[in-house]
Amino acid sequence: MVSVHYDRGTVASVYADIERDLLEGLLLISDVAYCVSKYHFNEKETE
Repeated sequence: MVSVHYDRGTVASVYADIERDLLEGLLLISDVAYCVSKYHFNEKETE
């Protein structure tokens, strides 16, 4: 039997990771790739 141990963080640490990922991702958003931006994250909606 294979048993793998995963380190689990707290709920607060998971939300902190999510927030960090979203803030880093906002810098990468561009409207160039989409013809219909209302269905995607876009520069106008992040302001």
